[in-house]
Amino acid sequence: MSAQNSLPMSHWQRLWLYLLGGLVMLFLIAPSVIIVIMSFSGSTLLQFPPEQWSLRWYEAYFGSVEWRDATVVSVKVAVIRRSWRRRSAPPRPMPSMPARCG
Repeated sequence: MSAQNSLPMSHWQRLWLYLLGGLVMLFLIAPSVIIVIMSFSGSTLLQFPPEQWSLRWYEAYFGSVEWRDATVVSVKVAVIRRSWRRRSAPPRPMPSMPARCG
């Protein structure tokens, strides 16, 4: 093995990795940002970019008993499911303790 292969890569040599990571993050975050911006649209249809700004959709959501009840049910299911999963999962070995074989 040569000495050149054992040296750590510099930041400049990893530039392609940083660029790729940034593009992946942009690809994952951009749709959520667009949806949040569209949620402030005042028109009857969601459009990007909004022609007028409004809290119309938030007023409709928080003013609707059905939506609030559905949100409460969803949160309850998530909490119950999460607690059930924690109780039913097999115990994991602590990082400082070696795993037992057998």
